[in-house]
Amino acid sequence: MNKKLINKIINFAFTNTLYLVMVTSMIFENKKIQSPSIWGQLDGKIGVLYTFVLKSFVK
Repeated sequence: MNKKLINKIINFAFTNTLYLVMVTSMIFENKKIQSPSIWGQLDGKIGVLYTFVLKSFVK
């Protein structure tokens, strides 16, 4: 395996872990999970994260 690929995998895992921590803390901070604005924010962040990850894999 080449070094670039390994770095990308590590970055991917790190970003996902960071994202999971962020989402979990957001959910625990906001007990009112039913409110649609929270889900809108989460969807936006997921979209941004995966767009970023896909772009980094395509390079």
